[in-house]
Amino acid sequence: MDSNSTLFSVSSADLISKWQRKSERLVRNLFVKTRESPGGRAIIVIDEVDSLRDSRSKEKCDSERRVKMEFLIQMDGLLSKKEGAVLVLGDTLTSGGC
Repeated sequence: MDSNSTLFSVSSADLISKWQRKSERLVRNLFVKTRESPGGRAIIVIDEVDSLRDSRSKEKCDSERRVKMEFLIQMDGLLSKKEGAVLVLGDTLTSGGC
């Protein structure tokens, strides 16, 4: 079955940069490109998405928090779109067990 959607396949490592504020820009640009895809229809597959999750550590640096915040802001922006559709999928190697 053809979904007529543009596929964006990225690793979480592709979204992380050692340069200040570049990671947030990379996340923002990914979502901008999805919105610009034909018909506004896109699928984003993020490999190793678990590395973007919050480990609830007090030692988290500000840059990691900013990347997660930008990701959530962009995800929230998908809900406000009137046209098109973007599906975000994440895969992980982390098991669901204890």
